[in-house]
Amino acid sequence: MKKIIALLLALVMVLGLAACSGTSSNETDGTENSSSVENTSGGDTNASGDTINIVIWCAENLVSLTETQLNNYISEYGVTGVTFTVEAVSEADAATNMVTDVEAGADIYCFAQDQLARLVQAGALMAVSDDVIDDVTSRNDGGSVAAGTVSDTLYAYPLTSDNGYFVYYDTSKLSEDDFADQTTLIEAVKAAGGTIAFELTDSVWYSAAYFFATGCESTWTVDDSGAFVSRVDTFNSAAGIIACKGMAELINSGVMVNSSSADALSNGSIVLVDGTWDYETAKTILGDNLGCTKLWSFTVDGTSYQLGSYSGNKLIGVKPQTDTTKALWCQSVANYLSGEQCQMERFEALSWGPSNLNCQASDEVQANPGLAALAAQNNYATPQGQYPNSWWDVGKAIGASIQELGTTSPSDADLQAILDTYDAGLDDILAVEASSVDGWMVVGDLTEASWDVTYADYVFEGSDSVTGTFEMDIEIASVDWDSGFRVVWYNTWAASTYHDNGIGYSNLTSTDGFAEGSDNNILLDPGSYHVVLVVTDTEATITVTAN
Repeated sequence: MKKIIALLLALVMVLGLAACSGTSSNETDGTENSSSVENTSGGDTNASGDTINIVIWCAENLVSLTETQLNNYISEYGVTGVTFTVEAVSEADAATNMVTDVEAGADIYCFAQDQLARLVQAGALMAVSDDVIDDVTSRNDGGSVAAGTVSDTLYAYPLTSDNGYFVYYDTSKLSEDDFADQTTLIEAVKAAGGTIAFELTDSVWYSAAYFFATGCESTWTVDDSGAFVSRVDTFNSAAGIIACKGMAELINSGVMVNSSSADALSNGSIVLVDGTWDYETAKTILGDNLGCTKLWSFTVDGTSYQLGSYSGNKLIGVKPQTDTTKALWCQSVANYLSGEQCQMERFEALSWGPSNLNCQASDEVQANPGLAALAAQNNYATPQGQYPNSWWDVGKAIGASIQELGTTSPSDADLQAILDTYDAGLDDILAVEASSVDGWMVVGDLTEASWDVTYADYVFEGSDSVTGTFEMDIEIASVDWDSGFRVVWYNTWAASTYHDNGIGYSNLTSTDGFAEGSDNNILLDPGSYHVVLVVTDTEATITVTAN
C-alpha cells in the first residue's frame, strides 16, 4: 500500500492536486459487455484539465469484482477526475487483440505469461514503474516475477501463480488409488462407464505433460526486443518416442474425450485434466463427490513415467502512454489490482491461486483442494517460459497425428515420422522470426495455421517487397463467423496502408463462395483456392478463385 501511495504522491507532484474524497457510480453497456466506474467529484487529472478514462480488460467472470475493487481504490485514495471502463476480454484473447492494434487496445489488461514476449516485441507494454519494482518483487513468488520479465526488465505485475493443471475426478466412481498408473486408470474408467477429459489432440500445452515426463524440453530464447532467436527442443528424440507411446495408449483407448472444460463433468467424464479457473464450476457439478489430485504415471517397456505439466502465471500489464499523468494513474491502478488485498479477493470469489506470498501462506488458500492438488502437481511441473505463438500450433499436431494412427501401440517408425514433421516446423518458426521481410502473408482458418500463427508456407513467394503481384494456393479448413483468411503485413498484425487490419473483403475483386466476415475477413467454404494479391503504391486488390 505504501508503494501505491508513492505513485499517488508522484501524481500529486505532477498535477498539484489536493486529495479529497470521491463518489462513484457504475453504468453498464450490455452491447459492448463493458462497464464504467466513475469518480464524479471533480479535479483535473492532466495538463489540459480533461478527465482521464482508463480502459481495463479482464476475464468475463472477473468484471464485477474488478469494478468493486476500482470503487474501493477510488474511495481509499480519494481519486478524482478519473473514469475506469472495465471490458470483458479473456487472458487468451487480450494479447492477440493488443498486438493487432496497440493504439486501440486497453490501457491495462490481464494476459497469460506465454504472451509476454510478443507483447514486448509489439510495443504493447511499458515497464513496471521503478517506484514499485522492489515491492512487487518482494511480495510475489520468484516464478511469477520471472514470468513478467524479459532481459532483466519487469514488464508486468504478477496476478496469479495458478496457470497449471491437475486432475478433477468423481469420488463416487473412482478412488485416488486408481490414479497410480494410466493403464489402471483406463480400466477403472471403463468399468465405471465414464470417460477421461484431457485435451491432448489439439493442445500442446496439455500434451507436453507426456514429454516432460520423459525428460524432454522445449526452451526458447528471446532477445531484448522480445524476438525469438534460438531454441533447445528435444521432443524429437528417443525420449519423445516414449512420450508419444504414452499418449497413444490414452488417446486411442476409447475412453478419452478431447476437452479441458469443466462442462465435460456434466457429459459423462469422471476424470478431467483442467486448472483452478474451473474449480467453482467443477465443485458445482460434482458437489460432495469432487476430488482433486495430481496427474498419474504411465508405463512403457516396464518403466514408469510421472506426467509433468506446465506451471505458470497470469499477469497484468500497462500499455505505453503518451500522457505522463495517465501513465502514472495506470501504473498505480495495476499495482493496486495486483496487490495482496485484491489477490485475496479473487481467491475468495473465484478460487484463483495467488502469487502473493502472504496470500499463499493463508490458511484459506492452503485448505483449497484444487490449489493443494496443483501444488502437488507442481513438484513435476516445468515453469512456462516464452514461446513463439506459432509453436503452439506446430506442437498440437503431434496429438492429432497420434489419434490418426488409431492404435494404442503405434510403431516407432510412425511416431518418428510425426516427430520429424514437428521438428521441421520448428525450423520454419525461427526462419520466420529471423526474417526482416517487409511483405505480405496470409493468416486464417487454414489447414495448417490459425489466426495466431505465421508459417513460411503462408508468406507470398517474392513478397520481400511491398508492391507487386503475389500468388498463393491455400486450403480453408472450416467456415464460421470468423474463419476464412486475411492478408496482413509479414509477421505482424499491425495496420497497413490499405486497411486498418490488413487486406480483406473490401479489396476483393472476385471469388467463388465469398462472404464478408468480421474484422475484414474473407469467408470461404472449406476447400482449395488460388489467391492473387496485386499491390501498387496506392491500392491493393485480391482475386480468389476455387481450384
